[in-house]
Amino acid sequence: MKTIHFIIFVLTTITLSAQIDKGYISRIAPPEKQIAFHNLTVEQGLSQNSVVSIAQDSIGYLWFATQDGLNKYDGKSFKYYNKQFEDVTKLTYSKLGKIYIDKTNTMWIVTNSGLLEKYNPKTDNFLHLKNTSDVSNLYQDTNFNYYVGTYNHGLFLINSKTKDTTQLLKKED
Repeated sequence: MKTIHFIIFVLTTITLSAQIDKGYISRIAPPEKQIAFHNLTVEQGLSQNSVVSIAQDSIGYLWFATQDGLNKYDGKSFKYYNKQFEDVTKLTYSKLGKIYIDKTNTMWIVTNSGLLEKYNPKTDNFLHLKNTSDVSNLYQDTNFNYYVGTYNHGLFLINSKTKDTTQLLKKED
């Protein structure tokens, strides 16, 4: 019985090898995807080469937070926004800032000063959310609730339905 299994194995291997050599198997396998990549630097209009955060919005714009400001790239050119993110060449650069696209395709930024700002695409401007300070991170869960992490005040939950804010963790936690 072991001999029969061995013979079947050898014949299968030989058959597969012949099909691969003739190109039959390669037609079954999916074609390899080609990826094109271009470097974007100050020479193409980026305000600074040290990028601390990147996001792509629902329209397709690429957003780059650099130590010199925020940049929106449309595939051809950059638009500069005077929003400051941390200088990564400093010895202490723990507050880098962040770009975040939530589940409703709203873009948020956290600047190096801890400001949380919401982008309005109709006015091409940012609105600072009052009563937020020292923000370090933002996250939205599958129920559209926001979690706002701060450097000195803990973690907060903003309920998407009631808009109530609850402190989940204090700084001491």
